[in-house]
Amino acid sequence: MVAVTSLGSATAYFFIIPVIGWILYRNDRTWAHSIEAFIILISSFLINLALKFYYGRLRPDESLQLILLREGSLSFPSGHSMTSMAFYGFLIYLVWQYTQSKTKKVFFISALTLLILLIGFSRIYLGAHFPSDVLAGFAAGLIWLLVCISILRSYQFKKLRSH
Repeated sequence: MVAVTSLGSATAYFFIIPVIGWILYRNDRTWAHSIEAFIILISSFLINLALKFYYGRLRPDESLQLILLREGSLSFPSGHSMTSMAFYGFLIYLVWQYTQSKTKKVFFISALTLLILLIGFSRIYLGAHFPSDVLAGFAAGLIWLLVCISILRSYQFKKLRSH
């Protein structure tokens, strides 16, 4: 569970972003989707910090925690859950939009969905969050992802109409 939860951490994204960026660039010869993924990740992180500050909910009791957490860090909503929903959710969107092979589409969407759910579950299992923290993180991440996709699609539509 520690390995799973680490896939939703800032440290992991530091390594994942360049790899995903290279894969996205290799597929469409543009950095646009890589930059979009990075912006969605960073913005969801910043929104999560604002939400944590606003709600100020403390984490579960230390006796329930199986991992060492930064002292004084807040619980609601789960940052791992929110950023994984937004970032990996955007990758799901890209797979849905651009993958031609139905088999590959089902495989990657299933794997990314499972990863998002496992990251959320790991936060509860490890005692870092209450279930409501994770559900709120998923909801906030999904809402932010839908806002971002709407903005991107609107921009793409306007760009197509101007040509």
